Formats: sequence, structure tokens, C-alpha cells
Amino acid sequence: MLAYVSERLLIVQQDYYARAYSVVPTHPMILLSIGIAYLHRSMQRQANNRQLQILQAMYFFFEYRKYKIHGQEGAPKPTWLDEQEAEFNVARAFQQIGMQFLLDCTFMQLACYGILSYSI
Repeated sequence: MLAYVSERLLIVQQDYYARAYSVVPTHPMILLSIGIAYLHRSMQRQANNRQLQILQAMYFFFEYRKYKIHGQEGAPKPTWLDEQEAEFNVARAFQQIGMQFLLDCTFMQLACYGILSYSI
């Protein structure tokens, strides 16, 4: 029963995020939330078409990074902290799906920023 509830909850969650995305398609927090929801859904045991869901998640993660780093219209100019946050969240997504080679590249960029001491 718990698996059914959690699976159903993710589907309902994605519906709410889709509504929010239709209203504000460039808001970084909405894009990050949708990407995380797709990624978590792809990791479930009974996921339909796991590769497609991972691809959709990565699309939203990269859109999140784009709007987090370059900003939105009418929003304050992003700082270097926003860029670090965006890179870290994308690296965390790579880690969750086991893409170690992309994770290492992203963590090296973060190490250049000085927020992460990570030895490769």
C-alpha cells in the first residue's frame, strides 16, 4: 500500500508542477522541482519508460540551470552564488543516475569556485 501511495503522490505532484509550469515557465524553482519529480519517478521500480523520464528530468535541470545562471526578465541579476547553486544541483542529479564522469566534470568546476573540496 505504501508503494502505491508514494507512486500516486509523485504523479499528483507532477500534475501540480505542470500547472505551475504553464503559468510561469521560466521560474527556476519550478523547473528544479519538475526535474526532481521526473528523476524520482524514473527511479521507482514500476516506472514506465525509465530512459524517457530521465531525459525529461535532465531537460528541466538544464532549463533550471539556464534560468538560474542567466536570470529571468524583471528579476535581479544572478550572483556567482546562484551559478554555484545551479551547478551543484545539476551535479547532484548526475550523481543520482550514476553518471560519474559528468559528475566529476561538474564537481571540478565547483572546486574551481572554491565551494567544494573534491579529489578526483
